[in-house]
Amino acid sequence: MANSSSPKTVALTPQQQAVVDHDHGPALVFAVAGAGKTTARVQRIARLVATGLFPPESILAASFARANVVDLRQALTAWPACRAVDVRTLHALGLDIIRKAQAQGYLPPTQRRHSWRDDPDFDMAQLSYRILGLTLQAARQRGVPYQHELNGLDRQDFLDYVGACKNQLAFADLNQVRLPPAARRIVTQAQPPSEALHWYLPLYQLYEEVRRQKGWITFDDMLVTAWEMLVQQPELLAAVQQAYRCVLVDEFQDINLVQSELLDLIARPHGNYMAIGDDDQTIYEWRGAEPRFILAFAKRYKARVYVIDDNFRCPAAPLTLANQVIRHNQKRQPKRLNLTQGFHGETAVFFDQDAASMSRAIVGRIDALRAA
Repeated sequence: MANSSSPKTVALTPQQQAVVDHDHGPALVFAVAGAGKTTARVQRIARLVATGLFPPESILAASFARANVVDLRQALTAWPACRAVDVRTLHALGLDIIRKAQAQGYLPPTQRRHSWRDDPDFDMAQLSYRILGLTLQAARQRGVPYQHELNGLDRQDFLDYVGACKNQLAFADLNQVRLPPAARRIVTQAQPPSEALHWYLPLYQLYEEVRRQKGWITFDDMLVTAWEMLVQQPELLAAVQQAYRCVLVDEFQDINLVQSELLDLIARPHGNYMAIGDDDQTIYEWRGAEPRFILAFAKRYKARVYVIDDNFRCPAAPLTLANQVIRHNQKRQPKRLNLTQGFHGETAVFFDQDAASMSRAIVGRIDALRAA
């Protein structure tokens, strides 16, 4: 089906065309793997700009994943009128809000030991480890009661705990956080991950104390601090809301609480908010992502729901296997990957004892295929 309303003619399915033709108001797009969601999103943005529904600079096209942002930017280069569309990761969005807050005096300037350049997560892992190193020094100097446990600390495990807390707006010490009543109902007091690791919480509190003293912003803080600034500073929130009149978010199945609430604040006045994703493809739960946000989106925003379920990537065998496996999930939007690519090819299922043996087996199969 031709897309006559777009500046360039592109063959679209009726499902894709329905997404492209969405003008105003909240919308949820369930797009299965290989369904051409990027094509639909690009064509919609191009149509919104070409028809004058939204100025390009007022459109925010965001994603959790940097690769999706790169793909969208590249695809939009075909439309010179879309150059001003703001295409960025959610972390880059948070960093931009922080910079605005600093420019207006709501936050002190960030003390940089590194260059952010145009990459919002440049050196962020190293920065978190640096903060933790200083935290451990402070803990030993203060003679904390858990200093013996620090000798066997799994640093990455602790930083994962900190990241998970921040992604879920679980603050190290909620009593020290200044928030209006509505925002306070969203956040929680962080809890230790287990009885055995009860000392993670006071270490998290000390970690935050050290970080604030240094004035450093970590990868996770780009989102948390941005959200805090928006709920604490009405004038800043109004400016950001005014800047973006249309919001599109891809990979919405990998959204966590702080991302969900940040986007909610931005899109709240106008409701021109389109979430795109597939709950069956949630893969970042270990980093706080929850499919409940995409599953609850339609009810929360009274959104119109679209489904794109034609798969243009795979033949019948893998689609059949995928449909049979995923249908066992109990909390999901019912849908199927529909066949468009014929019945050639085959699918095999392999079983391995553990992750290490699985990794070796996968590498072995790839080497064998490359050598064939």
